[in-house]
Amino acid sequence: MAFSGLITKRHNIDRELQAMQEEFSNASRGDLVTHEQIEAVTGLKRGKTPWSKLIRKWKSSVIEKTGIAIVSEPGVGYRFPDHAEQFHFAGRLENSANRKLRKSELVAGIMPTSELTEEGTKLQEKIVTGVRLSIKQIKINRAERRSLMMPTESLPRPLAIEKEK
Repeated sequence: MAFSGLITKRHNIDRELQAMQEEFSNASRGDLVTHEQIEAVTGLKRGKTPWSKLIRKWKSSVIEKTGIAIVSEPGVGYRFPDHAEQFHFAGRLENSANRKLRKSELVAGIMPTSELTEEGTKLQEKIVTGVRLSIKQIKINRAERRSLMMPTESLPRPLAIEKEK
C-alpha cells in the first residue's frame, strides 16, 4: 500500500521564537504570560501545529538563559514561578522519572531468563541493576533533602568531641 497523503512543509518558527524571546525577555519570577499575549506577539493561533513546538523551544531557551523553568497555567498561559514553586515543579519531574525507572525495571526484569540468550540475560541484569541503583540514589537524595528542610532543633546532635586540654 502506498502513501497517498499530502506532504506539507514544516513551519519554521525561528521568527516567532525570536519575537517571543524579545517580548518576554524582561519577565521575572511571578510574571504571567497569557495565551493571548503569545498570539499577539507571534501571530500564531493556540492549538495549531507549530504552537506546541514554539512553546517547547521558548521554555527551553528561557531555562537555559535565566534558570527559570516556566510552568503551565491551564487555560490561561505560562508563569515564571518563584523559587519554591520551581523546587516543587522539579520534585514533580523527579517523581515522574522515578515512576518511569520503576516501570523500566519491571519491563526489563519480567522476561524469563529461560527465554533469553546469554547476552540477553547479561543485558537484563545490567538494566535491572542500573535501575535499582538509580532508585536507591533517589531515595538517599530525598532523605537528605528532607533533613535540609527540617528545623535545626529537630536534627540529631553530633557526638560530643572532647576538648583538648
